[in-house]
Amino acid sequence: MRSEGRTYEPVRRQRRGQCTQPGNAVKFLEHLSSTSAQVYFSAGNDEFPAVPGVELSPSVAKLGAFRADVVDLSKVAKTLPEAPRIFNEVAWR
Repeated sequence: MRSEGRTYEPVRRQRRGQCTQPGNAVKFLEHLSSTSAQVYFSAGNDEFPAVPGVELSPSVAKLGAFRADVVDLSKVAKTLPEAPRIFNEVAWR
């Protein structure tokens, strides 16, 4: 399965009503939220588990306690169209 942005294609299709196997899409999401998958991603990607109570990998534990970002992402999303214009204006590479 290929990732498109941050959403996997079966999930995108289910949301658009194009998924031919919605039960499998749900099973996939259930697997991603399982303890074994969360442990795997925590250890393999050095990420905090998305599911509370899952043990941190040693490398992630070294980072300390998870602190949720306080930034309102809906406000950030409103400014995203402006970012490329600014990058082009200042010739950022």
